[in-house]
Amino acid sequence: MNRFEILTPLNFSVRTSDDHWQKLITKHPDIADPEARVRQALAEPDEICQSSRDVNMLLFYLTLKQRR
Repeated sequence: MNRFEILTPLNFSVRTSDDHWQKLITKHPDIADPEARVRQALAEPDEICQSSRDVNMLLFYLTLKQRR
């Protein structure tokens, strides 16, 4: 089941499943209200970069308290 779907500034949608969401919040426990921040990062990122590990992956960054 999809947890949410967000339209990005690059005009494509990003969906995340409940399973993937659990992995994400386990990896980033420092994010307060993680779903709202992830939605914000996807919809209004400060920066979008191509992953150096996977050319088919884009990384969306949002600066929070001098950190991403």
